[in-house]
Amino acid sequence: MRANGFRSLSLALGALLVLGAALPPERTGPKRGAPKPKLPTVVLEELVEDRYGGGATRSRLIAALALEGPGADDYRAGRVIVKEARDDSGRSLLPEKRSDPRFRELDGGSGLRVDLVAPPRSARSVGFSGAVELFAPKLDPACIVKVPRALAKLDVPLVSAGLAAAKIAVTPLSRARYAEELKKQRSPEAAARKREWLKADGMADDEISALLELSDEDGEAAASGPSRHLVVLLTRREDFERIQEVHLIGRDGQKLLGDEATDSDGIHVTRCWELESEPAPETTIVFTLYTEKARLAVPFALKGLALP
Repeated sequence: MRANGFRSLSLALGALLVLGAALPPERTGPKRGAPKPKLPTVVLEELVEDRYGGGATRSRLIAALALEGPGADDYRAGRVIVKEARDDSGRSLLPEKRSDPRFRELDGGSGLRVDLVAPPRSARSVGFSGAVELFAPKLDPACIVKVPRALAKLDVPLVSAGLAAAKIAVTPLSRARYAEELKKQRSPEAAARKREWLKADGMADDEISALLELSDEDGEAAASGPSRHLVVLLTRREDFERIQEVHLIGRDGQKLLGDEATDSDGIHVTRCWELESEPAPETTIVFTLYTEKARLAVPFALKGLALP
């Protein structure tokens, strides 16, 4: 959003939330008896060694992966589940503290990422194996949930059989309630929770500090800025991580376009749209959910990868 901001933090949280849902590994794939889709191949795009802490103990090796072959462009998002990673001496490169892998948005099969412990400088190559879990809405029509007249009642959870079945609660907010959430998001307690959240995803401390400082400045501008045509949705953090995408549809059936921003107090998440005109109560909100049936796994094993 232009004056509302949150754009920098929104991008970071997008990698985690939107962009990035941390879901527990589940059985994936189409129903038994359904034709198996042709699977793409997982390939390496780039290896980057990031010695952001100035020492080997705080370094990481980042592997950018991509999909090639049949259906590589058909998947909206994916995450990499690494089972084993070693350098050419046999040393394990798996982090001691491993959080659930994050779903990341895919663009033409690109966008997958793996963070490993950086090998010693004496190492010449690495290898790792596991599976890429992919998300394709066409595998499960039930992952698309439409809520008509979504803005008819504000500050109360949306009534939707699809959201209820997924055990997801979403509340459209009034301006007054949104102002309350902005204050919560600017609190020291919220900053601490967001710092922990971003750090768990591999972001360096100095990057996090810069993002939080800029987010606070933008939040103050948002709270004191002129009135805008806003749509704001509030969810619990764990629910938001299970939502892949959200669209607003106007009375004419067309998608409503506008600047988007995401922020959080570490417990709840707000997603805000700034539109060209005041949204109608009849606005339909379309959610795309990360359902089990819309996911499938592609195993991979990459060996002998030369280090940069």
